[in-house]
Amino acid sequence: MKAVIYTRQSSGDDDYSESVEVQKANCIKLAKANGLDILGEFSDLNASGKLYPAGYDDLAGKDVCYQNWLKDVSSRKTCRIGLGEVFKLLSDIDYIIVDDYTRLARPLSGSFLDSLISQNLIAYKVKVLTVKSGVVDLNAFNDSLITALQNRINDHQLSILRKKTIDGLKRLKDTGVNKQGISRILGFKSTGRKHEIESIPREIEAVKFIYNQYLEGMGINEIARNLNVSFSDIFKEYKADRQIVRKTLLRPFYCGYIYDSNNNLIKSLQVGDKAFISFEDWMKVNHSFELRKVTKKRSRHNWNPLSGHVFCGVCGSKMIMRGGNTRNPFYSCLQHFKIHAKPCKNNLTISIQHEYGQGLIEAISPLLVLGVDKKIKDSYSKNTFKTDLNILTVELTNTLKKEKNASKLYLEGLLDESTFQGMLRHLKKIKEELNIKILQLKEQISGEDDIEKLYSLRRRVSRNDISHREFEELFVQTVKKITVEVDSVHIETIAGNLTLPRQRISGHNLLPYFSFTSLDKTRVKVYYYYGKKREIANVYAKNQVLTTLGNLEVVYLK
Repeated sequence: MKAVIYTRQSSGDDDYSESVEVQKANCIKLAKANGLDILGEFSDLNASGKLYPAGYDDLAGKDVCYQNWLKDVSSRKTCRIGLGEVFKLLSDIDYIIVDDYTRLARPLSGSFLDSLISQNLIAYKVKVLTVKSGVVDLNAFNDSLITALQNRINDHQLSILRKKTIDGLKRLKDTGVNKQGISRILGFKSTGRKHEIESIPREIEAVKFIYNQYLEGMGINEIARNLNVSFSDIFKEYKADRQIVRKTLLRPFYCGYIYDSNNNLIKSLQVGDKAFISFEDWMKVNHSFELRKVTKKRSRHNWNPLSGHVFCGVCGSKMIMRGGNTRNPFYSCLQHFKIHAKPCKNNLTISIQHEYGQGLIEAISPLLVLGVDKKIKDSYSKNTFKTDLNILTVELTNTLKKEKNASKLYLEGLLDESTFQGMLRHLKKIKEELNIKILQLKEQISGEDDIEKLYSLRRRVSRNDISHREFEELFVQTVKKITVEVDSVHIETIAGNLTLPRQRISGHNLLPYFSFTSLDKTRVKVYYYYGKKREIANVYAKNQVLTTLGNLEVVYLK
């Protein structure tokens, strides 16, 4: 008699599973004991038992229960390829050997999957030989009925257990307790006692190292490399990578907060006085990640900070970077790239310094002055922030008074316990929200004190002497959209629009060079000039004022 072996594990790695290897060994042993010839071994790793076998997409698409479940799960898999291969061999075999019947399927209640498997096994008279439960013959009425009932009971029990687990974890989170993944949080470990954690001094040094380097402008990949050198004793078995650095930077745990089930920041009961990163520093880091997509600190020719903001002036589609592995990558129309039509004539070099002109990144860099001006303007809103802070402080004081009065009324017997507890929960929520708003305002106020740093940044922008991170942050604050035409580039900024002519010289299609002139402390003039690279003093001949953007006057010289 002939058989195939089928193994499955529901979660883990897509390439290897120790559980599957154990199942396979058990099945081979059982096949030998029963004198069965094995025609094949098939596996589905990291796949739910609720998934349909490959090849039954039409039926799965009509299964309402299954489709609703599929929407709520995070798995990328939509079918089981291994089980699909088993189904192709049903006409050639007598048995499917599995470790346990649930490896074959864990159907949802109401799903067609249970009927699909039963009908196919009955139609081809194939039995299921299990290591743990013996033979299951769905042609026999009793086995068929028992299997169907077991599937329903298992699914129901798992649903109840899953819901209880999720609800329990939500309740813990909402009280400020993080029960999951403490062992993976750098700097802390569980003591083994209920919800109690303790600090790991050496790992805390590593976390502080990450924050300090990031706030000093270091790139994430570079921080990871430095971690592996400076903290090789921590990162022995596995190397620190960008994911470890990124998760560490975004985790509020280190400043004494966690996210509750509604994704709101609340105080962590576990961390308490063990917090070692200031809330202000964490907010700066978090704000930095919100402002821009995290990019690698790459060499200039492979750097793409304008991604998602550049559009074709002909068809309106996004332009993408091509030639990323070359010294001269360029933007190309996405629509042309997809349909392989005639080459896009709007292609534009992303970054280059050439005697006949420069790339898009270099050409728009002087406009970043507008982003700095916005920062300077916002800094003068400090008094408004202080007024808001005073209002919130008064609200917090009043809330504390209400809490004190409620406690007094309860002690005097004028409030029953349930009402008192309800008032405390309500006031506690208000206090936490007010504290977060107060801390955020304090961070904004403290961050706006040094106006000279902003003016220094303004001067460095005029010299084109800013880091990748500074460029990215100012770019998203300054430029809304860039539209590339055949003969010009249209730039929409927070202060107005600007159209730069493209210059074609000796076969090169680039953008004009620029030079800055400060008119006074606040106003700046930028000159774009046509022709070969040369000193601005030599090209004052014909000039045309293109536009005025806030404190920036743009002049085109030809």
